[in-house]
Amino acid sequence: MDEQTYLEGIKTAVVALDRQRTLAATQAALDAGVEPVSIAQDGLSAGLLVVGDQWIRKERFISHVLVAAKAVHEAQALVEPHITGGTGKSAGTVVLGTIKGDLHDIGKNLVALMLRAGGFTVTDIGIDVPPERFVEAAKESDADIVAISLLMSVCLDEVEQACELIRRSGIRAKTLVGGPPVSDEVAAAIGADMYGGFDAVTALQSARELMSRIRTAA
Repeated sequence: MDEQTYLEGIKTAVVALDRQRTLAATQAALDAGVEPVSIAQDGLSAGLLVVGDQWIRKERFISHVLVAAKAVHEAQALVEPHITGGTGKSAGTVVLGTIKGDLHDIGKNLVALMLRAGGFTVTDIGIDVPPERFVEAAKESDADIVAISLLMSVCLDEVEQACELIRRSGIRAKTLVGGPPVSDEVAAAIGADMYGGFDAVTALQSARELMSRIRTAA
């Protein structure tokens, strides 16, 4: 088989929500000498995005997206040791947390899973995180993106403070803010660099778009 056939096989397995088939197709591609970065991006991630798009169109349930994400995450563990030189190793580095005063973690955990399945390196700093901690964590990990999750609108002032501290700190990280109380307009008003949506699928798509902007501006 040629490389494209292997990649299509991986993508098809992910879309079929078949964990064992995804792992087997990934290992077969590695054994055949297919470029590991292509496996991660054009096979695994491509399949995950198809499932995410199907969910957005209401053709799938969120549970299907999570099954696909878990399969992709496991398959990526097979690929990562074969990626050398750092090129394409990570889609970007993200610090993720729920803002101070907000104790929800289900949405944040789903976003972390999707970002990791999408090839991002994620440092999850938990829930009820004060604005200053986002800056510290971004410095510690040399983050590209600081992703702030919130469920309650009363916490928007804390998110605005975090965005301001990140801007004033001089670090290179850009802010991605998401959750039910946020919109494009709200994100702009509180000084965030991008709105991350209110679900894990949109968060992954937004993170990729923000990374594209970051790399274009570099």
